[in-house]
Amino acid sequence: MALVSLATSTGADNTAPWSHAEYGAGNYGGTSLIADSGIRNLRKRHPDQFRALFDQLDALVAAKGPRGVFFVNDVIAEHALYAVVKLAAYAQARQYTQVEIRSLPGDFTQIALPTVNTAHLRNPEPNFLINSPAEALQRLANSSEGGLDVTSYVAPRVWNRNKNSEAILDVTRTQESAPPYIYPDGTVIGPKQYVDGPHAVYNVRRKEKLPEPRAGTPLGRAFKPGEGCDWILRGVLSEARLGAGLKE
Repeated sequence: MALVSLATSTGADNTAPWSHAEYGAGNYGGTSLIADSGIRNLRKRHPDQFRALFDQLDALVAAKGPRGVFFVNDVIAEHALYAVVKLAAYAQARQYTQVEIRSLPGDFTQIALPTVNTAHLRNPEPNFLINSPAEALQRLANSSEGGLDVTSYVAPRVWNRNKNSEAILDVTRTQESAPPYIYPDGTVIGPKQYVDGPHAVYNVRRKEKLPEPRAGTPLGRAFKPGEGCDWILRGVLSEARLGAGLKE
């Protein structure tokens, strides 16, 4: 895990810091993608590739205050790191100077998890929801004070059941509709592709006592912008310049 810190030492804020984790949030990073969905090259990435992360950060700051920690997870480390740098650039543009953006790479069914206030798994592959054991989702929920939010077109009746069709997880629909999933090239996946249920947000309730937050050094290490990810930062800076109407 790596850390991009936007915190400053100036000023004082007594607001309790919040913590949030986004699992499986790399959204294919900045690399090429096999064209199984008609996407052949991601060099022309859509500005809304990480819109869900941007909106989540805005909502957290608005609701809980300016101090917080935002974890970004993906099974592919480079994709997680790319999303972190993009989110950190967005936070800087929004002047969220007291927010820390942390990369949490690896398989979330195996890696050590942070103890957070809230957690979200957005638009996981339907095959993952249907074929993965419920313990994988419960594990994420148990490390979050508010449980785990799952955004999906696939209704819980499909993925929240045992062999006897009995519910395994304590699941509640908390939001009737959710923003669509956007591929890196801007392609939007809507209900025409998944007709099992509405694109909604479901909460998986925590069933265990919340783990004690890790004391001392956070998971992973801190790094300065650019350390180990020059190619990512070059792309982010290039996109920022083009967005501002400046020449390369």
